[in-house]
Amino acid sequence: MPLRRLLARIALVGLLFRAGGAVALDPSTPLSQYGLDAWQDGLPQNSVHAVLQTREGYLWFGTYEGLVRFNGVSFVVYDTRNTAALKSNSAWALLEDRLGTLWVGTLGGGVVRSRGSVFTRYGEREGLPSEYAWALCEDAGGTLWAGTDRGLARFDGTSFRPVPLPGSLERPSIRSLLGDPAGGLWIGTATDGLLRWDGKAVTLNKPYMRPELCIGCGICQKECPVVDDAAVYVTAIGESRSDDRTLLLTGRKAT
Repeated sequence: MPLRRLLARIALVGLLFRAGGAVALDPSTPLSQYGLDAWQDGLPQNSVHAVLQTREGYLWFGTYEGLVRFNGVSFVVYDTRNTAALKSNSAWALLEDRLGTLWVGTLGGGVVRSRGSVFTRYGEREGLPSEYAWALCEDAGGTLWAGTDRGLARFDGTSFRPVPLPGSLERPSIRSLLGDPAGGLWIGTATDGLLRWDGKAVTLNKPYMRPELCIGCGICQKECPVVDDAAVYVTAIGESRSDDRTLLLTGRKAT
């Protein structure tokens, strides 16, 4: 890399660190006017599943071959060879909680917490329903949640506790999580659609679809979401959308 370009990049990274990561791209500027850098040297593997910038300014990446920290110039790889708490190199989900602690969801090695330079692992012995942690989130009250392929778990400050959901969706295979401002938890599953849990009841959300617009997209998985409602737009990959192209969802209580 030319020295001039390297110095410019270091200066830019320094600005980002001082700003606490608050610098944003101008949405009115076409992407073609930005420079594009592609890194392969330094990464342990080229499939990057998760990207997170912590309040310290570091960029963290989850790959199949380890957790990676990037300071703008060089990469540091944490894997099963140099970090005892990592029992799997497949880092899939990343989260920084409100206290600045880094959490890593791995496939096959549970959840790993990084506080300072200390890594701590939480697996099935520590309450996780499964060692495969696909999703992590912190809700409005500061509670940490983990989504696994055998259900939901909540961190109590010491260990995880499985949280069976009511109804037929007791332990769904979870792929994504989001806490909303009202205290609800949105749960994206592998085969059971989109769920919202308010702590008492689970609402199952399915996309609207007119029968004549069905193209066999496979979104419905176990249950066809077709209803007699004007769903309006269907993309080439089969998502049903409204006129303004926002996803339409209909909810019903799971039984």
